[in-house]
Amino acid sequence: MLSLGQIYGISVYGKLWHLPAPFSIQVLCPNIVVIRSPFKLAFHRWSDHVRIMPILPTGDTIRLATAADLPWLLPIERQAAQRFLTCLDQTGLTAAILEQTKAIADFEQACRSEHLWVAVSPTRQLVGFAFVRMLDGYAHLEELDVLPDHGKRGIGRALVAAVYDWAQGAGHPGVTLRTFREVPWNAPFYQRCGFRIVDSAQLSPQHGELEKAEQRLGLRTDLRVSMVYRCD
Repeated sequence: MLSLGQIYGISVYGKLWHLPAPFSIQVLCPNIVVIRSPFKLAFHRWSDHVRIMPILPTGDTIRLATAADLPWLLPIERQAAQRFLTCLDQTGLTAAILEQTKAIADFEQACRSEHLWVAVSPTRQLVGFAFVRMLDGYAHLEELDVLPDHGKRGIGRALVAAVYDWAQGAGHPGVTLRTFREVPWNAPFYQRCGFRIVDSAQLSPQHGELEKAEQRLGLRTDLRVSMVYRCD
């Protein structure tokens, strides 16, 4: 959903896309332009060659990941995990668990399925990502990471918004996630984004199985919650 007053970039592969009035256009480089939208207009992709990318006031952009992005995601995941070293009691995590990362094959599959978004800084550095997989029709936000040095810039919230807008446009019932109850950048952050705490069993059988899988992995599920942001 394009929003009033928001600035968007359009990534155009192979040609320059011209927009009619009342849009205003600013060319950033040969294949990126900025448009200013005076009204709301619902669309996510115009064609296989054109993508809409929200641009944050900081100049950071959110877009779907490409294969070239994937090698940079594991370092982001590792650095973001280090924040939990200050709250091991609140999470039951250990330093060994925090060293674990996703398999590169998981990122490759999410990229092919267009279930992986990245945040890119004005200097074209990847600074965050959102990883989604489907659970019984819900878009499950399995992981959201932002480099600590780029925190408090609205990047995490923008990644959540990108996932939610996609889920809503695709007709999914909502975005779900599992997170820690007391960690400030976990459940409290997601509540500010519009999520609410629910019982896993109220969502779907696969959500219930996910909670059981966390127990088998040794996670303290008594310190974690399921959350949903419904696409109503």
